[in-house]
Order: sequence, then structure tokens, then C-alpha cells
Amino acid sequence: MVDPFLIIHYPGGRSVSNDDSGGGLFGNDARIVYRAPHSGTFFVVVRDASGDAPGGYIISVNRN
Repeated sequence: MVDPFLIIHYPGGRSVSNDDSGGGLFGNDARIVYRAPHSGTFFVVVRDASGDAPGGYIISVNRN
């Protein structure tokens, strides 16, 4: 029962973030469908928007 907030960033690039577009039971789920512009290292942050609750989140990565 957390309000997830997502950030994807790569060095030298811009960050993509999302807070509440994924729907869910209370309309607070975050969801990003992101196609990486290149291979390399990316930072993925998933946290509770209020910063004070532990919770779980599923992340999937596909290689096309």
C-alpha cells in the first residue's frame, strides 16, 4: 500500500519520471514503458512518493 514514484535516467541524458499514470486500486500506481535510446548504464529509481513506507514493485526489462 505505497504510492510508487519512478525515475529512469542515463548519464548525459534527460530523466523520465512518473507518479500516478498507472491506475491501480486508488489511482496512485506509476507506470513507464521506456525504450532505451542506446545500450549502457541506466539508473532506475522506485520509491514511495511520500518517502516513508516500504513496499514492493515489479520491474521487467526486455531485450528486443
